[in-house]
Amino acid sequence: MLRRGDYVLCNFPFREARGPGPSPHIVLCAATGRQGDAGFAVVFYTTSQTVYQGARRPRQYVFVSQARARELGQKTAFQVDASRIARLPLTADYFPEMVGNAVPVRVATRSL
Repeated sequence: MLRRGDYVLCNFPFREARGPGPSPHIVLCAATGRQGDAGFAVVFYTTSQTVYQGARRPRQYVFVSQARARELGQKTAFQVDASRIARLPLTADYFPEMVGNAVPVRVATRSL
């Protein structure tokens, strides 16, 4: 069951196009819910661009270390971008690993 704080693979939509993005990308779940018979997830985009301008990391970025990223099945450190958020239907179009009504979550191989 998908919950707040879970990392999952998602075809996060591009800003310039409607519908699912072209390839799976790890996202952070902020919330889930239902509207009528349809489930949805509110997810934050992530980016592997961890270099930024200025002396401090912008507030909208939450850094995920390389060690933690590897535990989540990623090759490199990444940032959660809280300024890029989407409310997406819980469908296989947006969540390609979805089986039935379940979206598999990425879990750490060890606790932090």
